[in-house]
Amino acid sequence: MDKKLTIIGTSHISDVKDRVKEEIIKRSPQVVAIELDQERYEEIIRGKPPSQLPGEIMEIFGNLFGRRSRDDFRGAIGGAKEIGAKIELIDKNMREIINEIFGTIQEFNTDIKEEKVVKTFQDLVKADPDRYRKIIPIASSVGDLSKIREKSGVDSEQWNRYEESLGLYTQKIKEVWEGREEYMAQKIRELAEEYDNIVVITGAAHVSNLENKLEGLSIECVFIN
Repeated sequence: MDKKLTIIGTSHISDVKDRVKEEIIKRSPQVVAIELDQERYEEIIRGKPPSQLPGEIMEIFGNLFGRRSRDDFRGAIGGAKEIGAKIELIDKNMREIINEIFGTIQEFNTDIKEEKVVKTFQDLVKADPDRYRKIIPIASSVGDLSKIREKSGVDSEQWNRYEESLGLYTQKIKEVWEGREEYMAQKIRELAEEYDNIVVITGAAHVSNLENKLEGLSIECVFIN
Protein backbone atom coordinates (compact mmCIF):
# COMPACT_ATOMS: atom_id res chain seq x y z
CA MET A 1 0.00 0.00 0.00
CA ASP A 2 1.24 3.50 -0.87
CA LYS A 3 1.95 5.71 2.11
CA LYS A 4 -0.29 8.76 2.52
CA LEU A 5 0.92 11.69 4.60
CA THR A 6 -1.21 14.83 4.55
CA ILE A 7 -0.28 18.01 6.39
CA ILE A 8 -3.27 20.30 6.89
CA GLY A 9 -2.27 23.87 7.71
CA THR A 10 -4.90 25.79 9.62
CA SER A 11 -5.60 29.06 11.38
CA HIS A 12 -5.99 28.73 15.14
CA ILE A 13 -8.47 31.60 15.23
CA SER A 14 -10.74 30.75 12.29
CA ASP A 15 -14.10 29.01 12.31
CA VAL A 16 -12.80 25.86 10.60
CA LYS A 17 -13.92 23.12 12.98
CA ASP A 18 -16.41 21.51 10.58
CA ARG A 19 -14.12 21.81 7.55
CA VAL A 20 -11.21 20.17 9.36
CA LYS A 21 -13.48 17.40 10.61
CA GLU A 22 -14.86 16.79 7.10
CA GLU A 23 -11.35 16.66 5.61
CA ILE A 24 -10.31 14.02 8.14
CA ILE A 25 -13.42 11.93 7.58
CA LYS A 26 -12.88 12.13 3.81
CA ARG A 27 -9.27 10.94 4.06
CA SER A 28 -10.02 8.30 6.72
CA PRO A 29 -6.49 8.18 8.21
CA GLN A 30 -5.29 5.62 10.72
CA VAL A 31 -3.73 8.42 12.76
CA VAL A 32 -4.52 12.10 13.26
CA ALA A 33 -1.38 13.86 14.53
CA ILE A 34 -2.14 17.20 16.18
CA GLU A 35 0.07 20.17 17.09
CA LEU A 36 -0.76 19.84 20.78
CA ASP A 37 0.78 18.57 23.99
CA GLN A 38 -1.14 16.73 26.71
CA GLU A 39 -1.95 19.85 28.74
CA ARG A 40 -3.42 21.76 25.81
CA TYR A 41 -5.28 18.66 24.60
CA GLU A 42 -6.96 18.23 27.98
CA GLU A 43 -7.91 21.92 28.07
CA ILE A 44 -9.72 21.49 24.76
CA ILE A 45 -11.59 18.29 25.57
CA ARG A 46 -12.62 19.71 28.98
CA GLY A 47 -13.77 23.02 27.47
CA LYS A 48 -11.22 25.11 29.36
CA PRO A 49 -9.67 28.33 27.97
CA PRO A 50 -5.93 28.42 27.19
CA SER A 51 -3.79 28.78 30.30
CA GLN A 52 -0.45 29.74 28.75
CA LEU A 53 1.13 31.66 25.90
CA PRO A 54 0.67 31.66 22.94
CA GLY A 55 -2.80 30.18 23.47
CA GLU A 56 -3.92 33.14 25.56
CA ILE A 57 -2.94 35.54 22.79
CA MET A 58 -4.75 33.41 20.19
CA GLU A 59 -7.82 33.64 22.42
CA ILE A 60 -7.54 37.44 22.45
CA PHE A 61 -7.33 37.50 18.66
CA GLY A 62 -10.18 35.02 18.34
CA ASN A 63 -12.40 37.21 20.51
CA LEU A 64 -11.61 40.12 18.21
CA PHE A 65 -13.46 38.26 15.44
CA GLY A 66 -16.13 36.77 17.69
CA ARG A 67 -14.61 33.29 17.45
CA ARG A 68 -13.14 30.66 19.74
CA SER A 69 -9.48 29.95 19.22
CA ARG A 70 -8.30 26.35 18.55
CA ASP A 71 -11.46 25.30 16.69
CA ASP A 72 -9.14 23.63 14.15
CA PHE A 73 -7.99 21.26 16.88
CA ARG A 74 -11.56 20.63 18.05
CA GLY A 75 -12.40 19.62 14.48
CA ALA A 76 -9.37 17.34 14.32
CA ILE A 77 -10.26 15.62 17.58
CA GLY A 78 -13.90 15.25 16.56
CA GLY A 79 -13.01 13.86 13.14
CA ALA A 80 -10.54 11.36 14.57
CA LYS A 81 -13.05 10.12 17.12
CA GLU A 82 -15.81 9.78 14.54
CA ILE A 83 -13.78 7.45 12.31
CA GLY A 84 -11.97 5.70 15.15
CA ALA A 85 -8.53 7.04 14.19
CA LYS A 86 -5.75 7.15 16.74
CA ILE A 87 -4.92 10.63 18.08
CA GLU A 88 -1.24 11.46 18.46
CA LEU A 89 -0.03 14.64 20.17
CA ILE A 90 3.17 15.69 18.41
CA ASP A 91 4.10 19.05 19.95
CA LYS A 92 6.49 19.82 22.77
CA ASN A 93 5.08 20.93 26.10
CA MET A 94 4.19 24.58 25.53
CA ARG A 95 4.74 25.56 29.15
CA GLU A 96 8.34 24.34 28.94
CA ILE A 97 8.84 26.20 25.65
CA ILE A 98 7.55 29.48 27.09
CA ASN A 99 9.64 29.06 30.25
CA GLU A 100 12.72 28.59 28.09
CA ILE A 101 12.04 31.77 26.12
CA PHE A 102 11.22 33.85 29.20
CA GLY A 103 14.25 32.48 31.00
CA THR A 104 16.48 34.05 28.37
CA ILE A 105 14.55 37.32 28.21
CA GLN A 106 14.54 37.74 31.99
CA GLU A 107 18.32 37.52 32.10
CA PHE A 108 18.21 41.01 30.58
CA ASN A 109 14.87 42.30 31.83
CA THR A 110 13.48 40.75 35.00
CA ASP A 111 10.37 42.91 34.70
CA ILE A 112 8.99 40.94 31.74
CA LYS A 113 6.41 38.41 32.93
CA GLU A 114 4.02 36.17 31.02
CA GLU A 115 0.93 37.85 32.44
CA LYS A 116 2.37 41.24 31.51
CA VAL A 117 2.79 40.16 27.88
CA VAL A 118 -0.82 38.96 27.77
CA LYS A 119 -2.04 42.27 29.25
CA THR A 120 0.02 44.19 26.68
CA PHE A 121 -1.65 42.33 23.81
CA GLN A 122 -5.06 42.95 25.33
CA ASP A 123 -4.34 46.67 25.55
CA LEU A 124 -2.96 46.85 21.99
CA VAL A 125 -5.99 45.12 20.50
CA LYS A 126 -8.38 47.25 22.55
CA ALA A 127 -6.62 50.44 21.47
CA ASP A 128 -6.63 49.68 17.72
CA PRO A 129 -8.94 46.73 16.92
CA ASP A 130 -9.32 47.63 13.24
CA ARG A 131 -5.59 47.34 12.67
CA TYR A 132 -5.50 43.85 14.11
CA ARG A 133 -8.61 42.80 12.19
CA LYS A 134 -6.61 43.61 9.06
CA ILE A 135 -3.27 42.08 10.03
CA ILE A 136 -4.35 38.87 11.78
CA PRO A 137 -6.06 37.24 8.76
CA ILE A 138 -2.85 37.74 6.76
CA ALA A 139 -0.72 36.11 9.44
CA SER A 140 -3.23 33.29 9.87
CA SER A 141 -3.59 32.40 6.20
CA VAL A 142 0.03 32.44 5.02
CA GLY A 143 1.79 29.08 5.01
CA ASP A 144 5.25 30.65 5.17
CA LEU A 145 6.05 33.26 7.83
CA SER A 146 8.60 34.90 5.54
CA LYS A 147 5.73 36.01 3.30
CA ILE A 148 3.78 37.77 6.04
CA ARG A 149 5.98 40.86 5.84
CA GLU A 150 5.49 41.08 2.08
CA LYS A 151 1.71 40.66 2.26
CA SER A 152 1.31 43.04 5.19
CA GLY A 153 3.01 45.87 3.27
CA VAL A 154 5.43 46.69 6.09
CA ASP A 155 8.54 48.52 4.92
CA SER A 156 11.48 46.06 4.71
CA GLU A 157 14.02 48.41 6.30
CA GLN A 158 11.64 49.20 9.15
CA TRP A 159 11.01 45.47 9.72
CA ASN A 160 14.75 44.71 9.72
CA ARG A 161 15.45 47.51 12.22
CA TYR A 162 12.72 46.14 14.44
CA GLU A 163 14.21 42.63 14.34
CA GLU A 164 17.69 43.99 15.02
CA SER A 165 16.41 45.94 18.03
CA LEU A 166 15.05 42.74 19.53
CA GLY A 167 18.43 41.10 18.99
CA LEU A 168 18.90 38.13 21.27
CA TYR A 169 15.19 37.84 22.01
CA THR A 170 14.37 37.25 18.34
CA GLN A 171 17.22 34.79 17.93
CA LYS A 172 16.20 32.82 21.00
CA ILE A 173 12.58 32.58 19.86
CA LYS A 174 13.72 31.39 16.43
CA GLU A 175 15.94 28.74 18.02
CA VAL A 176 13.17 27.50 20.29
CA TRP A 177 10.64 27.37 17.44
CA GLU A 178 13.17 25.57 15.26
CA GLY A 179 13.63 22.96 17.97
CA ARG A 180 9.88 22.66 18.32
CA GLU A 181 9.45 21.97 14.60
CA GLU A 182 12.32 19.49 14.64
CA TYR A 183 10.51 17.67 17.45
CA MET A 184 7.23 17.58 15.51
CA ALA A 185 8.98 16.39 12.34
CA GLN A 186 10.65 13.55 14.23
CA LYS A 187 7.30 12.50 15.71
CA ILE A 188 5.77 12.48 12.23
CA ARG A 189 8.65 10.40 10.84
CA GLU A 190 8.18 7.84 13.59
CA LEU A 191 4.47 7.62 12.82
CA ALA A 192 5.18 7.29 9.08
CA GLU A 193 7.30 4.21 9.79
CA GLU A 194 4.37 2.50 11.51
CA TYR A 195 1.26 3.74 9.68
CA ASP A 196 0.26 4.04 6.02
CA ASN A 197 -2.27 6.88 6.22
CA ILE A 198 -1.59 9.89 8.47
CA VAL A 199 -3.15 13.34 8.66
CA VAL A 200 -1.27 16.09 10.49
CA ILE A 201 -3.10 19.17 11.79
CA THR A 202 -0.84 22.16 12.43
CA GLY A 203 -0.78 25.93 12.17
CA ALA A 204 -0.28 27.15 8.60
CA ALA A 205 2.98 28.88 9.54
CA HIS A 206 4.59 25.51 10.37
CA VAL A 207 3.75 23.73 7.11
CA SER A 208 6.63 24.93 4.94
CA ASN A 209 9.27 24.17 7.60
CA LEU A 210 7.79 20.76 8.39
CA GLU A 211 7.70 19.85 4.71
CA ASN A 212 11.40 20.75 4.41
CA LYS A 213 12.30 18.77 7.52
CA LEU A 214 10.40 15.73 6.21
CA GLU A 215 12.38 15.56 2.99
CA GLY A 216 12.16 12.11 1.42
CA LEU A 217 8.55 11.54 2.42
CA SER A 218 5.70 11.98 -0.04
CA ILE A 219 3.54 14.75 1.41
CA GLU A 220 0.33 16.45 0.35
CA CYS A 221 -0.14 19.90 1.89
CA VAL A 222 -3.62 21.35 2.31
CA PHE A 223 -4.59 24.72 3.79
CA ILE A 224 -7.87 25.39 5.60
CA ASN A 225 -8.20 28.96 6.83
